[in-house]
Amino acid sequence: MPNRQKQGGKGQQRGQAQGQRTEAQAQSDLKAREYRDDKGQVHHHTQSYMDQHKGERGDRNR
Repeated sequence: MPNRQKQGGKGQQRGQAQGQRTEAQAQSDLKAREYRDDKGQVHHHTQSYMDQHKGERGDRNR
């Protein structure tokens, strides 16, 4: 029985590590969805907006 408890602990650690990667990915995703309005204020496109406009480039700053 002690082996099962150890395996459960390892599984929980892996789950936490995956959760941390997911958080990092979410931060990266948020940065990728960032844009500034005409007044210079920062906003973020929704995920569905990004999905609908995948492949389009809107680089006005170039």
